Amino acid sequence: MSETSDLYSTVAIFLTAGFIIGTIAQRLLHKPEEYAFQNLGISKLQQYSFAYVLHIAMALIASFFIWIIVKYV
Repeated sequence: MSETSDLYSTVAIFLTAGFIIGTIAQRLLHKPEEYAFQNLGISKLQQYSFAYVLHIAMALIASFFIWIIVKYV
């Protein structure tokens, strides 16, 4: 297996499984925060959109560091 395919599979996992697991954990573990967001007038679509954009940004940063490690180590 080549190093490039490992990098792409790692990025794919960050972009899909991480967000899905995080969303499920948020719904199960943080019920009181949902009421706070509702009181502030923040919709679920806004919450998930912001979380997904943040998740993609972190995944891209992580993939950059993984790329550096794979290329130079």
